[in-house]
Amino acid sequence: MQDISLHSGMLKGKLFFYSLCLVALLIPFDLMITKLIISIAFVFWLLSSWKCIRSEWPIYGKFVLLFASLYLINIPGLIMTEDMEAGFLRLESRLSYLVFPLLILLSDLDRQQLRTICYSFIAGISLCSLICLAAALYNVYHTDPAHRTFEQITYIDLLKVLDLHPSFICVFVSFAIFYLFYDLYTYAATTIRRILLITLTAYLCVFNFLLQSRAPLAAFVFIVIAFVIVLICQSKASLKLLLISSIVLLIVIMAFVVNNKSIVSRFELKFGQVPEIVMKPDSLLINESMPTQSTIYHLRSWYCSIQLLSDYHLFTGHGSGDEKDVLQPCYESHGWLVMAGERQNAHNEYFSALLRAGILELLLLLACLIIPAFLGLRYRTYLYVAFLLIWMATFVFNTLNLQSALFFFAMFNAVLFRMMMQERSALTAQPENKPR
Repeated sequence: MQDISLHSGMLKGKLFFYSLCLVALLIPFDLMITKLIISIAFVFWLLSSWKCIRSEWPIYGKFVLLFASLYLINIPGLIMTEDMEAGFLRLESRLSYLVFPLLILLSDLDRQQLRTICYSFIAGISLCSLICLAAALYNVYHTDPAHRTFEQITYIDLLKVLDLHPSFICVFVSFAIFYLFYDLYTYAATTIRRILLITLTAYLCVFNFLLQSRAPLAAFVFIVIAFVIVLICQSKASLKLLLISSIVLLIVIMAFVVNNKSIVSRFELKFGQVPEIVMKPDSLLINESMPTQSTIYHLRSWYCSIQLLSDYHLFTGHGSGDEKDVLQPCYESHGWLVMAGERQNAHNEYFSALLRAGILELLLLLACLIIPAFLGLRYRTYLYVAFLLIWMATFVFNTLNLQSALFFFAMFNAVLFRMMMQERSALTAQPENKPR
């Protein structure tokens, strides 16, 4: 009976682990079935890992509470909200902040299993990118040769088959590249495996630049350059050639990007023209390009957000479900009818936090980013630091309004935090195992 009970516990533990791998694989596709699989993973966690709570809580308990606070803050936010339906929908969508820290941190997942979860995600985003690129090239092939353009395989057109926004896919791809760098640097591998990983990294770099998402792309370039320099300074001579080659590859791709007009146009908006252009009504923006209009919409959202936070609402917020509602009058009063018609949000996670629950939610969000980043720098877990830095940059221009992006942030924030603590624990215990 004891053997049967042990076998049953091991089976439940494996099913819990495999369900997490499946979630990681499906995240880039933003499918509704992912929610069901997360629910299944939660059930297997209850059946297999509840005994781990007592042993893991002293290590991870305060961080579980920290990450879960981003969910819990939405509960008092319901008091202020007028749109209760939107408030409860937000409460449901933010459940990931509570669930994933429980699943990942209060479990018995080891370093190899966490590594497998990361590679499951890399497999998913690689498959996603291949599907998108194949569909885009198919459309180019069936376009009249006289009307074929490079823009057909970039930005929105590149992701049209899956109807996803480039900014979040750019974050997904950037993380995959960061992890491949980390894995090549950290773990020993055969020559064939190294060649495969380097080839995949090069492909994902090209795909990332084709996405042309400004904030994540700029953050990606600066983070890669900074951390590659750090790794070169700390690496052995045998690894320097690999890392230097990676830098050369990035420089070549950047040179291609800078010389391509379709990509450069994503960054065009003269600073001196910003106040005049941003405040124009929509009827006077007909001559502006789509990339310029996208930038203008972001700046308008920030302007309206600042106006709405100029009184006591800076401290209390407007309520968990009222972000879009309170922005509409501002859009309409300035003749920004497109933004009002689409009920656009604040286009900034920091402003969005302030609009929902005031300065308390902003402080919690910053704490969930800065405290782990500080620990990552302290323990030299640069993969986790890179993950947090690219989200810090992305939050300036986007909110977590895509469900798969929220799943990704909550899940891998917990995964990388657990990896960091396990690596720290292994390094701390290492001297004790040495013979005296």
